[in-house]
Amino acid sequence: MSHVIGYVFDSNDQYEDKWWFDDTIDNYAQFIYMNRAYNVMITDAADIMICTGMYGYIDQLNSQYQHILPELRDVITAYQFGDKTSTLKFVNAGYRLMVQSGMSLL
Repeated sequence: MSHVIGYVFDSNDQYEDKWWFDDTIDNYAQFIYMNRAYNVMITDAADIMICTGMYGYIDQLNSQYQHILPELRDVITAYQFGDKTSTLKFVNAGYRLMVQSGMSLL
């Protein structure tokens, strides 16, 4: 399965970490909803924007991804109303721990 990158921006439009996760509509919705207090962006592995979110809602969607809008909106709504709950699994947790502890990747 391919992966996407999630960014969470602070009030100065800066991000601290890249969050890699599996490329699914459900994961997009979870990432946007779980970071509803922030502006977020999801990109593909080449860092091309897929979508942005604000306050737990879809803000912008790349024109190449317009076909996912109805399903993405439905899944986000399900999270907002508590009809759906799950835990988003990030694929970069091990890498982040290595970097934070000063371990080398080589």
